[in-house]
Amino acid sequence: MNFIELAATELGLGTCWVCNFDAARCCEIFKTPENLEPIVLIPIGYPNSQPDIVKQRKSIDQIVRFHHLSPRIDHLAITTV
Repeated sequence: MNFIELAATELGLGTCWVCNFDAARCCEIFKTPENLEPIVLIPIGYPNSQPDIVKQRKSIDQIVRFHHLSPRIDHLAITTV
């Protein structure tokens, strides 16, 4: 489902996961075979406007720590926070 959302976003479309819906009614409307059960809906459409979101990235020092493994080892071990 994430690829559907990514593809829609690339096309300038908005998406949203909907997990709380009447599955039986959905099957009735879409004439879904009885052996299938819908678990999520993803409405897709053009948003009214683009949100003014400023993404702030953490610095590398906030998410990665460097540790020496041993005096004899010449390289560093990297662990994430």
